[in-house]
Amino acid sequence: MAAAAGALAGFAAGALPGMHVNGLAALALALAPQAGAPGQAFLVAALAASPFGAALPATFLGASGEEGALAALPAHALAREGRGVEAVALQAWGAFAGLAVALPMAAAARPIFAWLGPRVAAWSPWIALAILALLVATEPARPKAHRRALPVPVKEDGRWVTHEWAEGPLSPWAGRALALLVVLLAGALGWAALRLGAASPFGLPASPLLPLLAGLFAAPELLAAARSRRPGSRAILAVAPPRGVLRHAAPGAAASLVEGLVPGVSPSQAALLTPRAPTPEARLVRLAAVNGGAVVFTLLAWHAMGRARSGALVAAQAMARPAAWSAGAPSQAILAEAALVVLSAAAACLMARALARPLARAAARAGPARWGAGGLALLTVATLAFCGWLGLADLAAATLVGLVPRRLGVRRSLGMAAILVPVALRILT
Repeated sequence: MAAAAGALAGFAAGALPGMHVNGLAALALALAPQAGAPGQAFLVAALAASPFGAALPATFLGASGEEGALAALPAHALAREGRGVEAVALQAWGAFAGLAVALPMAAAARPIFAWLGPRVAAWSPWIALAILALLVATEPARPKAHRRALPVPVKEDGRWVTHEWAEGPLSPWAGRALALLVVLLAGALGWAALRLGAASPFGLPASPLLPLLAGLFAAPELLAAARSRRPGSRAILAVAPPRGVLRHAAPGAAASLVEGLVPGVSPSQAALLTPRAPTPEARLVRLAAVNGGAVVFTLLAWHAMGRARSGALVAAQAMARPAAWSAGAPSQAILAEAALVVLSAAAACLMARALARPLARAAARAGPARWGAGGLALLTVATLAFCGWLGLADLAAATLVGLVPRRLGVRRSLGMAAILVPVALRILT
């Protein structure tokens, strides 16, 4: 019963904008600090179910927590084409496949965690900086950075000249320079927002990550939808299981290993390490697989290293001591926990699929403009309730920074510098 209630509560925490499984864990610990093994099972099930709930706001609002911030970009794009049900299904299948693939990986990686885990903590800031350097170096944007002569003069600044801007040898470097500019803007914003913190006027669990990530990733998409003049797309409700789910999920599950191994790394940061997918649908499966695999490797770090990498496991550890897995085969307790995780994820996968259809119909009836305006209003209310007026200021500033990549034509995933830069600075200083 505790596990079933945990799966339902974790799904709801992921599905509600502003809520998070860590906030649920803090509430559970405050209400039942002596819950023992049932309380631990409740929180582990909630942790396993939360990525599936997060697929709903990621798809229909473009908003998600730190885990699904990058997945929200292709998911919301599909929803605006009337393919919201498909986007939720891809995320559900991807997360479950990532979790399933990560289970045997975890058994093989246990000795690596036990040996390398204590040594890798000092590398965290350098890993964060290396991820940012890789993002900047591989930026695909090619701005028109060269002048090319024209046979017909064009007027510029009140005088006639004979050139236009065109692509050339400097274009890749110009793209990297623009990417670096976005990294610096997002990094400065993240440093300021996390340093100032957040406080709810209603005593709710508060985190500056809500307005920060909502502004960087969700609000620009919702603004574009609210300004749209095109009619709503018909909701496509029939979705066939995609081919090659395990093939596309495997790189995401492998990338999620980093979250369990390196402290301070979130699924969205680990997702930056995944190779480029051939299609938007495959990319969505791959990003969702990172979230599913992260559940497994977070639990592996908890059992093999004694390190709680999430707030949910910190609370679970306060309720009951976790089973240790220092050598050999996993114990019966760990095998039972693995079964609990799989069943909770399967139940949450079914809940996400069931709720996607009515939400897709509602989005199709409302049209992009009304749905975008409603999403912005919901984000504003959630930010005010959970983070107060300071959170609204963070949301406005993050939205302005989030619009910059769209304007410059560079990758929007560069906005993750808002998390990576403060992590690196905090550990280095």
